[in-house]
Amino acid sequence: MPQSFIDDLVDRVDIVELIDSRVKLRKSGRNYTACCPFHDEKTPSFSVNQEKQFYHCFGCGAGGNAISFIMEYDRVSFPEAIEQIAGKLGIEVPREEGGRPRTDNKEKQNLFSILEKANLFYQEQLRSHPEADRAQNYLRQRGLSSQIAHRFGIGYAPSGWDNLLKFAGKNEDDITLLTEAGLIVTDDEKQRRYDRFRERIMFPIRDTRGRVIAFGGRVLGDDKPKYLNSPETPVFFKSRELYGLYEANKLSSRLEQILIVEGYMDVVALAQFDINFAAATLGTSATAQHLEKAFRYTQNIVFSFDGDEAGRKAARRALDAALPVISEGRQVHFLFLPEGEDPDTLVRNKGADAFLSRIRQAKPLSEYLFEQVSEGLNTQSTEGRSQLVARALPLLGQIPQGVFRNMMLNTLSALSQLPLADLEKLQPAAKSHSNKSTPLKTPQDDSPVTTRKRTSLAAHSGYQSMALEERAIFLLLNFPGFIQLAEHIDPLLGYFENSDNIKSTTFFRLVRLLRDKPGASINSVIGRWAGLYDDESCECIYQLANRELLTTQDESRQLFIDTLKRLKQRCEAIAEKQLIEKLSKHPQLDDETLNKLNELLLKRKPS
Repeated sequence: MPQSFIDDLVDRVDIVELIDSRVKLRKSGRNYTACCPFHDEKTPSFSVNQEKQFYHCFGCGAGGNAISFIMEYDRVSFPEAIEQIAGKLGIEVPREEGGRPRTDNKEKQNLFSILEKANLFYQEQLRSHPEADRAQNYLRQRGLSSQIAHRFGIGYAPSGWDNLLKFAGKNEDDITLLTEAGLIVTDDEKQRRYDRFRERIMFPIRDTRGRVIAFGGRVLGDDKPKYLNSPETPVFFKSRELYGLYEANKLSSRLEQILIVEGYMDVVALAQFDINFAAATLGTSATAQHLEKAFRYTQNIVFSFDGDEAGRKAARRALDAALPVISEGRQVHFLFLPEGEDPDTLVRNKGADAFLSRIRQAKPLSEYLFEQVSEGLNTQSTEGRSQLVARALPLLGQIPQGVFRNMMLNTLSALSQLPLADLEKLQPAAKSHSNKSTPLKTPQDDSPVTTRKRTSLAAHSGYQSMALEERAIFLLLNFPGFIQLAEHIDPLLGYFENSDNIKSTTFFRLVRLLRDKPGASINSVIGRWAGLYDDESCECIYQLANRELLTTQDESRQLFIDTLKRLKQRCEAIAEKQLIEKLSKHPQLDDETLNKLNELLLKRKPS
């Protein structure tokens, strides 16, 4: 969807009204406050700035704008949050030319409606169909109570070819919807339609908003396939959804961990034993999209696998999916059950305490990875260690740049007895993750935050505690048009871009963003920031954005010019120092370097 539409949407929505519809806000000075919905607290530290249209929690650091709040609070994706806000405002969401055809919102609503109708039908069949005893007995034999069946909305698709079709397919429009929802199959050759699910226990699959988007059916007899899923539809994508995630979050909005298992029965069986943090993939291997979704709810994911060969292969695929999304603070563990056991059978045979004990003993990703790449190698030999490096480096190259990746390289260095510097030379060029959106302080999205203390800037002296870069950032945020005054510093922007100082790199990023979007407002700038940059840069922007400006535009303009002048002088001094150091080490400098040094020295001469 066009960025201009997103900017306009953010400008139209009132963040106070939007958040207040979910979390009761109280006026406190110029802001609104509440106890944070994203962490437990007794004293309100969650603040909403109506003037600048963003929120921030001083306790946990959560922050953003209207879109990011919906994403984090409702646990939905960026496009879904856009759809929600646009729907609330009565605005149709456009799509960019050449983009994937967008399913009409009304069509999606019709699909949700027919899926919920089918869900109620299946639940009623479990209660009252003449064959319901068979389904009920099956659930009892699996140890499931009526309370668990009710919590997960479990139903029954009776035998027969057209039970649902007769119930919900009253006209051609309904039949078309049932077909699009994957509930009815059309056999063109025999020119007939029939129910996809027959004689199966039915598990409704819900999205993060609790809407039924698909079904999984477990056969009662020995027919194949044992499990049957809905096909993919405009509202259901197997590689994104996790069965049971909605139900787990409904019981606890702050999950300490999520256990990813392989089947619906595993999820409901664990819930029967009060293990309420399990979710299942839907007939596919775990994907990076699954993990990103799970990481919106927790920082700790545990994969559970059977101990057989198939389980080991599935674990390796899960490892491959996890590497591109693992980072500091996120943890992934691997749990292997005894051969022949799955979570359902193990928890029923051994009990909840024994199962929880196994979860606590799960292998961390780092241990599992090096165990895998070392398998079958004699790491006491040079040949074995060289193979270890050859196997490990491509995997480590998938991990985003950061502390965790560096520590994994250090571990490989110790195991291989190869110096870290040599490993880094061999390291395959990995895709840079520095500009990747981060899971939920806003994926591809916006984010604005506040500071712990509002700083009054009634006079220029109020700027004295700010670093030069902070001052420049603050003034640009309040007066984006000042970017036109910064053209003369272009030759020096490289110093800011390559600096180790987060304030310097943030200044460079802001200049670049405003050059690309010269008409951007503070709301628009803040709205885009978190989708582009790391948390530290976000915090720098958000804190400065929340400072209160009490100086006039003319005063601010002059101060900005003075600040740029001082920044330019400082950069030139740094450049001069670097060139002089280079000269001391290499007296025979090339002409280009000497010319640069002469230019800098001439600038220092008084006019």
